[in-house]
Amino acid sequence: MKRKVRKLLQQLEHPDPKERYAAVLALGKLGDTSLLPTLGQVAELDDNPKVRALASKAVATLEVLKRRQIERERARLAALEGDDGSVEWPELAQARLLRDREIGGPENVSDEQWSYAQSLRKQRERQLELEQQRAQELLEAKARAQRRRRPFRIVVLLAVVLTCLVLVVVINDQLNQTDDPETRTEALEETRDWAQAKQADLVRYGEVLAVDPVDCLALREIELPQKPGWISLEEPLLAEDTQIINNLLQVESFLTTLHNDVGAACTDRDSLTAAEYADLGRQMNNQQAGLRLVTNTLSQIEQTLSGLAATPTP
Repeated sequence: MKRKVRKLLQQLEHPDPKERYAAVLALGKLGDTSLLPTLGQVAELDDNPKVRALASKAVATLEVLKRRQIERERARLAALEGDDGSVEWPELAQARLLRDREIGGPENVSDEQWSYAQSLRKQRERQLELEQQRAQELLEAKARAQRRRRPFRIVVLLAVVLTCLVLVVVINDQLNQTDDPETRTEALEETRDWAQAKQADLVRYGEVLAVDPVDCLALREIELPQKPGWISLEEPLLAEDTQIINNLLQVESFLTTLHNDVGAACTDRDSLTAAEYADLGRQMNNQQAGLRLVTNTLSQIEQTLSGLAATPTP
C-alpha cells in the first residue's frame, strides 16, 4: 500500500473532525474502489455528521466507479471473444466523476482549485436547508399546538373574568357595609349626627332662599345627607325613641320636597327672582317648619343621651 494512502488511513483516526474530513476527501478523490469497506465504516461509525455525510458520498461515487469498471471489463472480454470491434470503450475520468458527485467540486473546477473550505461551504448550505426545514416544521407544530390550546385559554380567561367580577361585588359590598351600632347610646349618637347634617342643610337653604334673586348655583351645591340604612321604626335599639325617628323622617320629607322643587325651578338657570318663583313662600315655610322640627328633635336626643349617661351601667 502506498505511503500516501497509509497516511490518509491513519488520518481517519485523528481526533479533529476537520482532519478526518480532509482524509475522506483525499481518499475519495483517489478513485480506488478497494477503499470502499474502509469508507463504508467511516460513513457508519464516525461521530461527526459532516464526516459521515462526506464518506457516504465517497462510497456512492466509488460504487458507481466500480460498476463502470465492471462494464468496461465486460466490454473488453466481449471484444476478446471475437467481437467485430464496434465496442465503444467507456471514458472513465475519475476526477471528473468525483467532482460530479460533489466530492471534488463542479466540473469546471480543477483538482488544484478545489479546497476544503469550498466543500465545507456546501456542507453548511445543505445543513442550513435542513435547519430551515426543521424550523418550519417546528413552527407548524407550534401553530397546531396553539390551536389545540385556544379553547382551554378561552375557558381560563372566562374563569378569570368571572372571578374578578365576584371580587368586585364582594369588595363593593364590604365598602358599602356600615357598622351598625351595638347599644342605644351609639344608635342615638349616630342619629344625632344625621339630624345635625339635616339641620345644616335647612339652614343653608334658608340663607339662599332669603335673598332675591335666589342663587341657583348655590342651591345646586347643597347635597342631601344620606340616611343610615339601619335607622327605621323597627330598629330594636330605638324602640323607646320612636318619636325621635318619626320627627326625623318628617324632616327628611320636608328637605326632600324642598330640594326637588327648588331644583326643578332652577333648571338651566343661574338665578331666580321671587316674582318668577311662585312657590317661594311655600318652600320657605317648609324650610322653617323643618328647621324648627329638627332643632327640637336634636334637643330631645341630647336630653335622652344625658339621661343614659347618668344612668349607671348594670
